[in-house]
Amino acid sequence: TKTFAEQQVKPLAFIGTSGGFADPTYYDLAGDACENYFDISTWEPDVNRPSSQDVNKKFKSKYGYAMNAEAVKAYVGMYIIKDAIERAGSTEPDKIREALAATDINDGVTQMYAAQTKFDKTGQMINAPLVICQYQKVNGKMERVTVWPEAEARVGSNIVWPYPGAAK
Repeated sequence: TKTFAEQQVKPLAFIGTSGGFADPTYYDLAGDACENYFDISTWEPDVNRPSSQDVNKKFKSKYGYAMNAEAVKAYVGMYIIKDAIERAGSTEPDKIREALAATDINDGVTQMYAAQTKFDKTGQMINAPLVICQYQKVNGKMERVTVWPEAEARVGSNIVWPYPGAAK
């Protein structure tokens, strides 16, 4: 990131896919050079989804930092497993597997990850979500701001596109 800035590389966009860009220390290492970089993730602390803000607030109060996408997937995953075991009426693996295959949840805490939790015949989640965030300065402080999809973006956010100074 710093090398791109030093070399004045200015493409239409810098886009990451979680990993290093999502690491909480990324900004500490990259500094302001990461401003307007995009990152694709499954969840962000500011995402506008049911339950997200309340659950993240409780998590942050207890641990001192915001949840990340992996924590949300683990948290929601436990609710999905609980639901499947209750519907299976058993802890027998085959019955739980059948219940998981029939899962169709569209309310409750699982919505902090996805509007609907349902699996296809191969066991993959249908409509697994993605969000795009962008490093932006908010009140003078660099933050990861959810900018897309519009319905889930941080209230009042705007996308900076193309990257400032990019050739058009």
